[in-house]
Formats: sequence, C-alpha cells, structure tokens
Amino acid sequence: MQFENGLASSRLLNATSNISMSFNPVSASQDDLAVELESRPVSLVVVESLFLLIINCVAFVGNALVCFAFYRNSRLRIIPNYYIISLALTDFLTSVFSLPFSVGSLIAGRWPFGDWTCRLQGYCVFAFSIASLHTMALTACNRYIRVVHFHLYPNLYTSKLTITTVLIVWAWALVCSALPFMLGISTFVFHPGAVICYSSPSFTPASIVLFTTTLTINIPAPMAIVIILYHKVFKAIRQQRFRVSTERRLSTNAEEIRLAQLLFTVSLGFCLCWGPVMAVECIRFIGVWAVSRQVYLISTYFGATSSAINVFIYGVMNRAFRVEFVKILCCKKKLTE
Repeated sequence: MQFENGLASSRLLNATSNISMSFNPVSASQDDLAVELESRPVSLVVVESLFLLIINCVAFVGNALVCFAFYRNSRLRIIPNYYIISLALTDFLTSVFSLPFSVGSLIAGRWPFGDWTCRLQGYCVFAFSIASLHTMALTACNRYIRVVHFHLYPNLYTSKLTITTVLIVWAWALVCSALPFMLGISTFVFHPGAVICYSSPSFTPASIVLFTTTLTINIPAPMAIVIILYHKVFKAIRQQRFRVSTERRLSTNAEEIRLAQLLFTVSLGFCLCWGPVMAVECIRFIGVWAVSRQVYLISTYFGATSSAINVFIYGVMNRAFRVEFVKILCCKKKLTE
C-alpha cells in the first residue's frame, strides 16, 4: 500500500513538473532558439546577416553624413538642428557599438564576443534609446514654445541653453542605464532570437521598483510629452492659418510649420520602428506566449531601421540638409560663412 502511494505521489510530481514546463514556453524555448540560430542553412545565414549589415551601413554612413553636414555648413547650426544632431549621434553610435555585434552573431550562429561585450551592447542599446526618446521630448517642447508661446522663445532657447539641455539628457541616459547594473540588481544576457543582449532583472522587490520607475520615466513619459505637445502645436497651426497675416509673417509661419512637421515625422518614425520591438518585449517579459525566432529577428530589424531612416527624412523634408548632402556627395567646396 505504501509502495502504491509512493508510486502515485511520484507520478503526480512528474505530471506537475510536466505541466509547469508546458506553461513556461518562453524559458523552455530559449534553448530551442539557440539551436535554431546555430543550425540555419547557409543561404538563410547570408540573407539574415546581409540584411542587417545593409541597415547597419546605411545607419553609419547616413548619420555620419548628417553630422558632417552640420559641421560643414554654419547655416545649419540653428537651434532645432541641435536636437537633430543629438539624434544623429545616438543612431551613429548605435551603428558602431550595437548593430555590428548582432551582425556577427547572425554570421556565427551564436554570441562569440564574450560577456563584457554583451554588457557593452546591452548598455548602449538601452542608453541610446533613452537619449533618443528624451531628445524627441525636447524637440516637442521646442516646437510648442516656438509656435504656441513664441514671445517666450528668444529668452528660453539660446544655443548655450539648448546644448546644455541636450547634454543633461545624455548624462541622464548614460547614468540611468548603468544604475541597475551598478547596484547589482540586473545583468545582460544574449537572446538568440533577437540576436541582442537584453536586460535580465533579478525580480527582487528593489529591482521591480527600480525597473518600473525607470521604464515609466524613460518610455511612457517622453512619449506622452511628444504626443500631447505636438497635438497642441498642430492645433495652433490650424488656428493660425485662419488669421490675417502679413507676407513676412506667412513666410515665417511656413518655415516653422515645416520644422514642426520634420521633427514630428522623426518622432513618428522612431515610434513606428520601436513599436514592434516593445510589443515583442512585453510578450517576452510577461512569458505567456512563445515567440518564434523569425518574429524576434524581425523586431530587431525594425529597431535597427530606426537608426537608418532619419537621414532620408531630413533629405526629403529639409531643403538645407538636402542641398548640403548633395554638396558633400559631389565633393563640392565648403560653404564659407
């Protein structure tokens, strides 16, 4: 009788263990993702690696072109363009310190660069994303003051003050991204599906509080600022179009409208590219559904594309940048001041 009870208990424990395993698809699929990444046919390795490599090269060359145009032409050094350069720097650094390692992982079928490099990549992805989001919030504030409260603009927005606020945003992003790891409540691990290193918190009460606070301040807060302020900006623009203005006033308004549309398009492009990434990350974090390697990889492509599209937005929507791009590519002489 005791033997039968022990056998029944053993079977119950095995069944419970199997059920528990079946309801934890994400953790169970990590090894499967690693095996799938390593066992891809050569043709798939070439296609996946080449696609991300092209995005990486476009991000590197395009954002270097934006920075060089800003340095080369003094007429581009207007206050809104300081924010554009800040965004270009985040994208350029992403193409240097993040994307090449993902390309190498796709080629090797594993993470071949060691733990230190994994921490570097994960930290850079987090830091540069925070810097981009807060910089876009600054651009929204700039456009809001310029269009809605234009009488305050000359006092609030000088070159020195603008550069200072951009540097503060960068300092915040760099420190905030390092804080969980300096406190030892989080680390970075390689994800074989997304081929990037991501943050893995320890799920202690302290880490949960810090993780939630950090996410709230660095993702929903700046996005809410962007949405609310650009809504007010374009509402004010629609109202101004019904007012009687002089010819010069109309010309000034047209320039401000174009700048607002440009900076809003940059923010929209960032959100559209990072939306799929955030959706997949939420699914991974919740751990309810298993996500295929292809879905993870596509989300990485979307995130990488956000670093490559801005140069095309500037080229299409900003004539000054477009002209300077042509001059640089055609090796024309530098514009004298």
